[in-house]
Amino acid sequence: RQRQMCIRDSSLTTYEASTYTRSTTFRLYARDQYSTIGPMIVVLGGEFVSFLESSNEVNESLAHETGQELTKFRLNPSLNTIVDLNSRWKLQVELYRTTEVPQLSNLYFNQDYVNVSPTLRSEKTWCSQMTLKRYHTKKFEVSFSGFSKLTEDLVVLKLSETSDIAWRPKNFDQKKLISGGQLLVQVNLLNQFRFNLNLKHEFHQEIPYRPTNWIDLD
Repeated sequence: RQRQMCIRDSSLTTYEASTYTRSTTFRLYARDQYSTIGPMIVVLGGEFVSFLESSNEVNESLAHETGQELTKFRLNPSLNTIVDLNSRWKLQVELYRTTEVPQLSNLYFNQDYVNVSPTLRSEKTWCSQMTLKRYHTKKFEVSFSGFSKLTEDLVVLKLSETSDIAWRPKNFDQKKLISGGQLLVQVNLLNQFRFNLNLKHEFHQEIPYRPTNWIDLD
């Protein structure tokens, strides 16, 4: 059994305005590892988040006016269970909540015509995921996962009202459910070199300009 506690203060500079407005996030989290219940390994955790959010959406014609920023607090619990089926197969089930502003580079490859939006609200997400892992050798691992996420204030792109070719990130007004599956292949070729291939497919409706197929090669 092992307990961990960490305090972290981070500045999220994903979206900046000309007045240098940015969201600062303070995080305090604790985890209890290596607790066992029968054949299961159970990991409990909790994250306390303090963050700033503007009280109203910014007007594109008055981009320097960001409105009043309010300090908000949120508790993000997490539960992770792991079961060793045999020497080569492992089953992992996770349930957790996150609060974060996503990097646009993680969502859209080309950002040449994406405007800043300093009043974006953080995404609040409940996520459940089940993963089946296969270990062929110590140098080769394959994971099959299914997930479902319920996101509030999802960040999407919309066409700017002042330009036909410019885009502006905004928060979606309704909660959105995103489900899908992914395949992750990890290969350790040398002691200092690792190859990761991640293939993911999402099922969602009415989320503009969000891809359904993802390929990540690292």
